[in-house]
Amino acid sequence: MKIIINIALLLTSLLAASVTAAELEGLRDFDAEYDVYRGGLKIAKMKRVLTINGTENTLYSETRTIGIVSLFRKDKIVEKSTWKSANGKLIPNFYEYIRTGSKKDRNVTVEFDWPKKQVTNSINGDSWKMAAADGMLDKLLYQLSIMMDLKQGKSVLTYQIADGGKEKVYIFETVGEEILD
Repeated sequence: MKIIINIALLLTSLLAASVTAAELEGLRDFDAEYDVYRGGLKIAKMKRVLTINGTENTLYSETRTIGIVSLFRKDKIVEKSTWKSANGKLIPNFYEYIRTGSKKDRNVTVEFDWPKKQVTNSINGDSWKMAAADGMLDKLLYQLSIMMDLKQGKSVLTYQIADGGKEKVYIFETVGEEILD
C-alpha cells in the first residue's frame, strides 16, 4: 500500500490544473478521480475532493485497491484535512488518516491547537503532543500547498509537516515540465 501512497503523491502535481488561480482566494471546489498503475497494471483508484466554504475548508482523499489486486488486498485509505486560511496561508485544524482492509488497520488523527502552539497526535488510540511551528501543515494539506506554489511558479518547495509526532521537513524541486493529455 506504501507504493499506492507514493504514486498518489506523485499524482498530486496533476491536481494543479484543477486550481484556477495562484492565490488562495482563487481556490474553488473540485472533485477529481485518478487511476493508479504499477507496472502497467491498474491497481487502485483515488478520489480527491476540495470543498471551500470559508470557515472550515476540507481536502478529502480516498484510495482503494481495484481489479485483480483487490482479490488479494482490500486496502482502503481515507485522508481528510480540515483547515482555514489567513494571510494567504493554509492553517490546518484537524487531519485524519484511516487505513482498512490490510493486516494492520490504522487510525491516525492530528489536531492542531494554534493558540497553544501544540499538536496532538493519536495513532490507534495512543496520543502524545508536540510543538506546532508556524507554517506547519499536515500530510494531506501540504499537497494542496504544492499545487498553489507550483501555480505561482516556485521551483523549490519546502514544507514543515506534522508526521508521526515529529516535525519533518519535505523539500521538492522542479526538475522539468510536461504537458499531459
